[in-house]
Amino acid sequence: MDNNTFPKRKRIRLDSYCYTQPGRFFITICAQDKRPIFSEIVENPTSSRECRNALPYSVELTDLGKIVDSAILSLGNTFPLVNVPCYIIMPDHIHMIIMIMKKRSNTSATTPRADI
Repeated sequence: MDNNTFPKRKRIRLDSYCYTQPGRFFITICAQDKRPIFSEIVENPTSSRECRNALPYSVELTDLGKIVDSAILSLGNTFPLVNVPCYIIMPDHIHMIIMIMKKRSNTSATTPRADI
């Protein structure tokens, strides 16, 4: 495939940073053409009259969104040094924080870096 067919993207990585080292990383994954394939915003039926604190809308995962949710939750099983402490699945994109931990030298346990 010709490289000229891909859009030019702004380089957002730091040249001097090694992204394979332990740390916390904010990741955003977008659906192609911003199509709402991961979830839908639906009206919350209990919002207005029944519960004053309920939000009027909620996010309902699509079948693909449920697969993504399951994959995120199982990342630590596949990659023991990876943890996802928080994430949100939106209709056309996903935000998550990924923690890559370092392995303790004398045990099989892992620990996050304290300096980040």
